[in-house]
Amino acid sequence: MATFQLEIGPEGFKPNISGVYLQPYSFIDTATILDPIVLCFDNTGTKIGAAKSFTVPQNYIGTPNLTVLWNANATVGTGKIDLSYLNRTDAEDMGAAAQSTTDTTTTTTDGTAFGLNRTTLALTAGDFVAGDISMMEVFRDSATDTLAVTLMVHKIIFEYSDA
Repeated sequence: MATFQLEIGPEGFKPNISGVYLQPYSFIDTATILDPIVLCFDNTGTKIGAAKSFTVPQNYIGTPNLTVLWNANATVGTGKIDLSYLNRTDAEDMGAAAQSTTDTTTTTTDGTAFGLNRTTLALTAGDFVAGDISMMEVFRDSATDTLAVTLMVHKIIFEYSDA
């Protein structure tokens, strides 16, 4: 059995509300040399998110995780990441009224301003099937996290195992 990673963002995520946006990283970290696009979640005091879909790889068997690589201009505090998702296959209703599963985790910053943080959510293996369309929404819950600044998502990775 091998472990695979599929990068699914932040490019292509559709913000669902004011306070969530894509922008060059240098707009916030002006000392940066390279300038990737990041998904920004402002400190709005509410739960805000962005949505995207992807196809579950054909070699998917199990042990799904979603890892969010993020940073902030903060040396203390916690970032709360929520994930809601709904998986669909042939002949299933794509317009379901609610996500099937929601996962939440809180990560403490690494103590360095703009230091990279890794938040991993263990997903429910039975919810994913090879070839399914996975519709997901990633949230920052700034109503309950303790970062007083913008949280910037650099990468979102779907990790899974094969046979």
